[in-house]
Amino acid sequence: MPCIILEALRITSLPKTLFRKAMQDVVINGYTIPKGWAVVLHLLGMRLDSDLFPDPLTFNPWCWEEASAAKIASTLLPFGGGPRYCPGSELAKLEASIFLHHLVTKYNWELAGDDKTSWFPDTSLSGHLPLKLTDRKQ
Repeated sequence: MPCIILEALRITSLPKTLFRKAMQDVVINGYTIPKGWAVVLHLLGMRLDSDLFPDPLTFNPWCWEEASAAKIASTLLPFGGGPRYCPGSELAKLEASIFLHHLVTKYNWELAGDDKTSWFPDTSLSGHLPLKLTDRKQ
């Protein structure tokens, strides 16, 4: 289950960008970011980088099975990072696990219509993923 949650966060993470301020001069790939400048991290670009995720437009939870903590921390930022890391991140992942457990074990579900994935400006489903749920007790 953790791999499914990590992959869902990679594909559909809510924050599109993170804004930070350079606290000192920083050189990245030969470019200098002067102290005091605003820095914008484009998270969708990281999440869909084929150097980090082979076939990034495919939902593949198994890519996280062998992932190191360093890879997760540097490529998956739905809860921010550093001193601004969300203190509720573990609770959110636990709630997602509980929700998925109940969805899979207590309900039969099937698509109730067509849907298409849009990748720009961020990941979304055009039809909002219409599902037909039925209680397994019936």
